[in-house]
Amino acid sequence: MRDDSLVMFDLGNVVLNDIDVLDKIVAAYNIESRSFYEEYRAHENDLMTGDLDTRQYVSYFNKKFSCSLPNEVFGSLFTPKIDEQVKQVILQLRAKGQTVICASNTFADHWDVIEKLGVFDLFDRSYASHIIKAAKPDPLFFSKILESEGKSPGQCLFIDDLKENVVSAQEMGIESLWYVDDDLPKHRKLKTFLS
Repeated sequence: MRDDSLVMFDLGNVVLNDIDVLDKIVAAYNIESRSFYEEYRAHENDLMTGDLDTRQYVSYFNKKFSCSLPNEVFGSLFTPKIDEQVKQVILQLRAKGQTVICASNTFADHWDVIEKLGVFDLFDRSYASHIIKAAKPDPLFFSKILESEGKSPGQCLFIDDLKENVVSAQEMGIESLWYVDDDLPKHRKLKTFLS
């Protein structure tokens, strides 16, 4: 890894674990899961880009399915935990002078919870899809970050758990790691990738 590399970490299932909120909503409010998941997926990109906020979505969902989800349901049931092994890797990179940022698809309710956990203190800067108005795997997401950071794709490393996001970054020329357990444990793969 070059000294001037920009290292970009996704948050969910990389830096943060226990991020699923949809199953918790279904269980807590006894909602028919298939309808809920289908409806959420149909609106997910608009939520992630900030074109639709969660309160608007909850209001729409409540009317469509005659439910009574509270406005804050996406934030109140979101209880992520920091992956301590990944945290240590980030701290080691920054101690060596490496620039490390987070590059996450998210929305305001989750961003607020993540901020209260102190996650953003791990990074030099943090980029959220709902703030920059572009969401992975759209190449615009990466382009906006690269422009803001003054970096070319060849100066960047990217870590994400979703293959489509990794492929999109790779197609732009960003060296990327698909952060999942497969033939090697993902923590070991991360250390090898960053060495």
